Amino acid sequence: MSNRNLLLLALAAVIASLLAWHFSRPSERSAHQAGAIATGELLLPEFAAAANAIDSLQVYGAGEQLLVELKREDQRWTVLQKDAYAADWSKVRELLRELGQARVIAAKTSREAMYPRLGVADISMENTGGGLLRWGQGPDQALIIGIRSDDLEGRYVRQPEQAQSYLVDKVLEVPTRPRDWIDRDIIDWQGSRISAVTVRHADKDLIQLARPDADALELQLQNLPEGRELSGQWAINGLVNALTGLQADNVFAATDPLPDDATRLLYVSDNGINLLLSIYTDSAADAASADDGNDVDDAADDDSSYRLRAEASLEPVPAIASDSAAVTAAAAEAEAEPANDDSGARAAAVAEVAELNQRLRGWEYVIPQYKFNALNKRLEDLLKPLPAADADSDD
Repeated sequence: MSNRNLLLLALAAVIASLLAWHFSRPSERSAHQAGAIATGELLLPEFAAAANAIDSLQVYGAGEQLLVELKREDQRWTVLQKDAYAADWSKVRELLRELGQARVIAAKTSREAMYPRLGVADISMENTGGGLLRWGQGPDQALIIGIRSDDLEGRYVRQPEQAQSYLVDKVLEVPTRPRDWIDRDIIDWQGSRISAVTVRHADKDLIQLARPDADALELQLQNLPEGRELSGQWAINGLVNALTGLQADNVFAATDPLPDDATRLLYVSDNGINLLLSIYTDSAADAASADDGNDVDDAADDDSSYRLRAEASLEPVPAIASDSAAVTAAAAEAEAEPANDDSGARAAAVAEVAELNQRLRGWEYVIPQYKFNALNKRLEDLLKPLPAADADSDD
């Protein structure tokens, strides 16, 4: 056979091999039909359309342990492990949004032995490295959430019934502690709306603050001891502004009576709302909090002993109401204003009290130590130190 014929036969064999490989290789369409998701496609194409009907979310950890369960009730999401306390809607909304928008960056391993490296191993394993989020009972209504990618721009995921794992372009933050899902906001009152403040300690130490008149910009100390001087207006302002951005680190149902040594604070707003706070420290509560659902890490939290309870009223609070004429007058003026206002201010104040009590009453909050210290002021904290000789004579 001539060299030319041999060359043609070899070329034909190569072409035949290439054609056989091409037609035997699964097309992108057939691969997609088999369950694979192409780069750039939605991870959960049906999720966005069904998101508004989702009424529960469960987070599972290693060993199939249920860590967090969120439930939607009357258009409000709650954390069941926190006695159905309000969940942070912004976190729930962001998670649902990202699940509906997550797109595949790249297909990753489909080998079970490699799953732990990405945190997408089955949660029946004790060291899965990730967690499972479930929003229904169907096999396609759950997602194993693995670790974040090295560049922190995405996360590894896998559906439990699928072998293929993926890197998606969303962070998909799914906290595994109930406390990390709660609505942290307690109250946010600016100092400009405070008309009077009274602080009473269990040992009778007393602070009385009030505006000298309705036009005054700052509150003044009403019970300044004779011969003493205020350390500065900043000391008063720190107490007045302590309710600005007050947030919780944790929350529990308030089932026990208040401790006898609790400090009571009464903030009177410019529209007549009496906000009563009770604060105290309870180191014994640290150990008890370890039994709160899956918040087992609470017992090791050094700040878990700084506690606060709150409730609101439009009526005076005799147990803490000040006996200072100036404070009483300021509080009375603030309370009377809404009642005499025909513009609806009274109705607004009533509505605000109802909203405050619906959120606050019956709950015990863990607050940051710096906020506790800002509230737990004593009269001496607002005064200039005594001269050394005077201090010695007092001893």
